[in-house]
Amino acid sequence: ALALMFAGARKLPIGHSVMHQKPFHIDPGNRSHDKYMGVELSEKTLGIIGLGQIGSRVAELGKALGMKVLAFNRTPKNLDDVKEVDLDTLFQRADLISINSAFVPKMKTLINAEALSKMKKGVIIINTARGDFIDEQALKIALSSGQVGGFGADVLADWSSNNPLLKQENVVLSPHSGFFSSESLTNMADIIVRNVESYAAGKPQNVVS
Repeated sequence: ALALMFAGARKLPIGHSVMHQKPFHIDPGNRSHDKYMGVELSEKTLGIIGLGQIGSRVAELGKALGMKVLAFNRTPKNLDDVKEVDLDTLFQRADLISINSAFVPKMKTLINAEALSKMKKGVIIINTARGDFIDEQALKIALSSGQVGGFGADVLADWSSNNPLLKQENVVLSPHSGFFSSESLTNMADIIVRNVESYAAGKPQNVVS
C-alpha cells in the first residue's frame, strides 16, 4: 500500500515509462514537465477505509511519515491519533485514500461517480483490498478530468485487457503481489498452523475485521 502511495504521489509511473524511452532531466521552467510534478506525503491527510490489521498498520506508517490520519471502520477501533469519521467526511477531507477493508456485497463500487465527486481535486486513491470496491469506468473518467490525481492498485475488478484504467498514465498497478515476498511465503506454513491452534484454543488470531 505504501509503495503504491509513493508511486502515485511522486508520479513515478509517468516518469518511469518516459525514462525507458529516452532519459531526460526535469526542467522546472518547462511547463510540459508539470505532469511529472508530485506531492510530498508529510502534512497530507490520509483517509483509510478499514482498520483491520492491515489498515491499522497503514495508519501507523502514515503517521510516521507525518500524515494526519482519518479512518472509516464499521466498528470503532479507538486508535491513537486516528480520527474515525463517516465516509462522506473521509471523502471530503482526505488527500490520499487507502482501501484496506474486508469486502461485503453492500460495499460493491463504494468508490463510484458520486463518491468521486465529493473528493478533493487531485486525490490519490490506493486499493490493495478488492477490485469490486471501485467503479472502474467512473474512476477512469475522474482520472482523465483531473478530479483524481492518481490511482494505485494491487487488485482490479476487470482483469481483462479491456479494463479502462490500463491506458491511464496516472495509474500504477501490481499483479496482486502484495503478499508475494520471500518472507511471507517462508512464514505461511507456520502462520496456518498457529491460526488453527489458536482457533481450537478459542483465541482466534489474524481475524478479518
